[in-house]
Amino acid sequence: MKRNVGAGFCAVGTLCAILVLLLSGVSGCSRTGVHIVSYQLRDRVITLRQPQMRSSLIVGFKVDAGGIPYDRLTVQGELRRDGVPLGRDTIYRLDGPTGSFGFDIPHQADLLDPERPYSIPDGIYSVHIRVIERDGHVVAELLHEFRRNQLGRRFVAKGYEYKPFRYIADQPPAGSHSIRSVSARVDTDDGILFAHSPQERVFSNSVPGKGSVDNGVSICLARGETQAVAVSLRGKRNLGVVSLEVSPLRSVSGSILSGAVLSGAVRDLNEVVREDAEQTVLHVRRAPRLIEQGAVTVGHDETRSFWISVAIPVGAVSGIYRGALMVRNHAGTVAELPMTVEVLPFTLPQPDIRYGMMMDYAFYELDNPGWSAEEKRILVKRGEEIYRDFRAHGMNVAYPHSHFFYRTDDKGKPVLEGLKAALESYHSQGFSGPFVWYLGHLLNTAKPQHPGSILLYDEVVAVRRLRALLSELERLCREKGIAKEQVLIQVVDEPDRRDRVRTNVGETLHGIVREMGFRTLITRPWPKMDVICTGDPDDDAEADRLRKTAHEWWIYPNGALTGQNLSYTRYVFGFGAWRWGVNGVVPWTYQMSQGSNGNPFSVLDGPEVMVAYPGAAGPIPTPVWETIRDGINDYRYIQTLREFIAQAKSRGDGRGSLVEGKLERIRASLGAGPSAAEGSYGAWPPGSFDEVRGRIIALIRELR
Repeated sequence: MKRNVGAGFCAVGTLCAILVLLLSGVSGCSRTGVHIVSYQLRDRVITLRQPQMRSSLIVGFKVDAGGIPYDRLTVQGELRRDGVPLGRDTIYRLDGPTGSFGFDIPHQADLLDPERPYSIPDGIYSVHIRVIERDGHVVAELLHEFRRNQLGRRFVAKGYEYKPFRYIADQPPAGSHSIRSVSARVDTDDGILFAHSPQERVFSNSVPGKGSVDNGVSICLARGETQAVAVSLRGKRNLGVVSLEVSPLRSVSGSILSGAVLSGAVRDLNEVVREDAEQTVLHVRRAPRLIEQGAVTVGHDETRSFWISVAIPVGAVSGIYRGALMVRNHAGTVAELPMTVEVLPFTLPQPDIRYGMMMDYAFYELDNPGWSAEEKRILVKRGEEIYRDFRAHGMNVAYPHSHFFYRTDDKGKPVLEGLKAALESYHSQGFSGPFVWYLGHLLNTAKPQHPGSILLYDEVVAVRRLRALLSELERLCREKGIAKEQVLIQVVDEPDRRDRVRTNVGETLHGIVREMGFRTLITRPWPKMDVICTGDPDDDAEADRLRKTAHEWWIYPNGALTGQNLSYTRYVFGFGAWRWGVNGVVPWTYQMSQGSNGNPFSVLDGPEVMVAYPGAAGPIPTPVWETIRDGINDYRYIQTLREFIAQAKSRGDGRGSLVEGKLERIRASLGAGPSAAEGSYGAWPPGSFDEVRGRIIALIRELR
């Protein structure tokens, strides 16, 4: 399909209130027709100089060509609101019976108030579609009106009505939530400063558990490792603006561990406690959701938190370093805790399993039209920031999402700027795992409620497109020095028994992928696949069965990203992955910057998935994102120990087998794992991870 978004379009007169096919009286139109198959409203977060919101309406249509070759047909589309043109789109030379338009709705706002709900204006929205033969004759025409309440974020069915969520704020009583993982504490006349497990969430009403803990903060980590430390301050009076400072970390010899400590303040946002979908009511509360640079305001009987990332340089000298954590306000030091950091004499290996964030949108916006050269440069920079953030948090897999519908340039070539940029960043930033491309929307094999819906599927078109897209991907990989064996192709997402159409489609298209020499991935436990990706297993027996189903078994523990049980988040990326023997952990998704529910900082538009928020200076981290890194490092410690065991056994050191037995006993004694539900810890309450990791480190010391 050739497409020219800015093509001219005849004016549309007064629009009727229902779907109309304008066939009579138009030359040749007795043989042809056009109708809308699907439509979805998609909100988008775009970060240029500042994050901003935009919306688009994606309209899928089908043409009955009546014997006219599709490549002789041009299709024009226009979107209006209350009769005023908003956007136009033109497809030259259809490549089959279906196509999609993307209309930008020019109601946009910088996120100056990040928590303000976002929505397109009310009004009557209308789509006008014309099908034109090469000689200029209009052979079919369609006019369709939508009220605002008919435009939703999911295509459901006719009769759908969009209803914005109402919300009810849950207000727990002050001091009703007790922190149980306190490891260090100091009381002053102004407040209580206490350290606790980063996996325990601290709310404004939280209080440290009873009992006096007078030791300081103590952590142990390897060279090159980054580890989270959490401290909170409970005000005994109104303390005003409070900041955290960390004194230089000095060894006994006086050397300073420079640049090792980065600190931020944990900021509260609204979070959904429970949802009543029928009544479109959200029960929300203020909860710790993101980590920003700066200070906090602490009132009387109020608790606020700081998040510290201790990042040890690869070349650091091993040993003990000491310093202090101090919280201060305008009057001086409020409280202080001593801090001890032990740097271990080794670095952690790169993980031997796959870690990634499924279907990222890092470079997605490059495939949308209308950007200037400077704006494209910024969009590439933003995508590179995200991929750099992936690498810094232990990710070794890149997994981009295709555009929501097949778009071509004015020469008839598919627009793949996002794919090209993702491949370049994957290569330049040294991802060691596979590059996975999900291109279901380009083939119209997506779920029925999505833009690239199976409702628009045509097998002849899909096969032709898939071959052409994979040929172009192969060329790009050669150009950028990426081995073909490093690439995985996903053509369909989560097909199941209730979805036989997409199941059969997947079988057909996977055959083509394999025929063209690419490896295959599917998000279901299918045999004869290179990689299957499933939810995390219910028990060890299910894990054993799934391991035997395909060459590689990955999991997508999406519940790990809600943030409401950070013990589960850390577990599935580390000790759980080890226990189950998975080959990869790739939950969906890093940022809902495309197809979002509105303003990503506010659940009042609908619940969101945001592992890191879009920011003007790069991604803004969250407790979830930092916890994922700690979980990956748990696994890397286990891998380190296994490497030391192998070395000991290879040189005939009997301690290797002894320590191997101890490691297996740890694995057998892990106990019940946590689940995604808040407070569902199993045998892994906050604070337990450091104890188990400590046992792993003790075994490493044995062999060293």
